[in-house]
Amino acid sequence: MPSRRDRRPSVKIDRSTLEQDKFLDMCQRQEILLTLHLEGDVQLNGLVHRHDRKVIEFGGKNPLKPPRLVSKSAIVFAKVNPTT
Repeated sequence: MPSRRDRRPSVKIDRSTLEQDKFLDMCQRQEILLTLHLEGDVQLNGLVHRHDRKVIEFGGKNPLKPPRLVSKSAIVFAKVNPTT
């Protein structure tokens, strides 16, 4: 009889997901300002507060404005803003 562990679906993580997580971890640790370009020509500027497999908690440093949850599936690309 198979154990419970054998019946659970396994989550496969490909190389691009690992690279994406490394990039987001670095941006979060170093507080790098990003521009997220979303579907529908929407742009968001801010910092990565947290992220997981499906969403990014994204916003500014102002504690009065809570960060937004952005679905990773809606992101077309992310760009690092140049520091001045």
